[in-house]
Amino acid sequence: MDLMQGQPDSDGVESPETGPPAMPIELSEALAAVRQQVAAVGLDNPLAALAALATLERQVADQMPPAARFARRAGVSWDAVGRALGVSRQAAHQRLAKHAD
Repeated sequence: MDLMQGQPDSDGVESPETGPPAMPIELSEALAAVRQQVAAVGLDNPLAALAALATLERQVADQMPPAARFARRAGVSWDAVGRALGVSRQAAHQRLAKHAD
């Protein structure tokens, strides 16, 4: 999967035709490193790899509300937030409005 496709529009989110915004290269590289480490650990200790992934999942999920808050304070629409998350505007609003508005 190529995480660096497309060009963002004026609010930093790609148009509905092209999908979510491109991931910054620093995050793409960090995710690639995590995938490599998890694969390496998983060969010898698959339960440790699963536990690490569960911890990462929780920690990443904890960053969603502040990211949505920053986006909304920057004037990003709920439609754009939804596109960035790969969900509808309504789903994004339902999930994050209590944290972002």
